[in-house]
Amino acid sequence: VLVKTTTTTTTSDNDGGRNGSIGDDTSIPLKFPYVIDIPLGFDKQTCLAFAAISTNKDNDDEKERGIRQSKTVITRCIGGVQDIMLDNTNRIKTAILEIKPETGRKHQIRCHLAHIGYPIVNDVRYGGDDVVVNLSPSAFGLPNPSC
Repeated sequence: VLVKTTTTTTTSDNDGGRNGSIGDDTSIPLKFPYVIDIPLGFDKQTCLAFAAISTNKDNDDEKERGIRQSKTVITRCIGGVQDIMLDNTNRIKTAILEIKPETGRKHQIRCHLAHIGYPIVNDVRYGGDDVVVNLSPSAFGLPNPSC
């Protein structure tokens, strides 16, 4: 899964992406395997999943709201953090993460990654930027598939 790690601006007052960045320019500060074990609910009106972090509701209310245990494991980062230029002044830092859901909830991976600050690129519903990304696998150190 291609995720956004941070957005930076390449202007004269740029701080090198440190202001508001997650991690440094070359790595993601997660220890692998990284387990996201956060209950999720699903809002049928907006068709969006939500993280149910702290709820003091009783079990009947949680069942009514569709809150269920959900677990996603990020097993590794492939190829490190890479820059994608959006235009002449803006770029996003991205990484390819290997993800293994241990439960199967609707929108689980999308919601869990957005919750920890790594939304999927182009997943606007869950915080990703709406950008055109046309990368070859070699940009991330991966072999090109032979089709």
